[in-house]
Amino acid sequence: MVEHGVIEGYLCATTLTSLDYLMAKATNKVRAKVGVRRLLTLFRIAEVNARVLEMAIDSSFDDFEDAVQYHAGMICSINGLVTRNPRDYRNADLPVYLPAELLAVMSLGEK
Repeated sequence: MVEHGVIEGYLCATTLTSLDYLMAKATNKVRAKVGVRRLLTLFRIAEVNARVLEMAIDSSFDDFEDAVQYHAGMICSINGLVTRNPRDYRNADLPVYLPAELLAVMSLGEK
């Protein structure tokens, strides 16, 4: 949906570093850079700065990384989160979707 301009997607800056590491390990560094560059053309980046880190550390989230991603998105005024682990975001004040749930919601909106 992001690729087709249906929705505007954000990735947390720290997500890109993790993806680069995982892609390089699974393939090689060159392919990882190509993959990260592609993501940079598709998604906007939710920055991680001192404010985001302070909000995350002061939050009620159990996991600091999840809290950082959530608060980086909140600073960008996102409308919802897409994750494979919605339980990690049970303290979220916005909708949290599994990928299939977001597809279903978006499909209903198209009709």
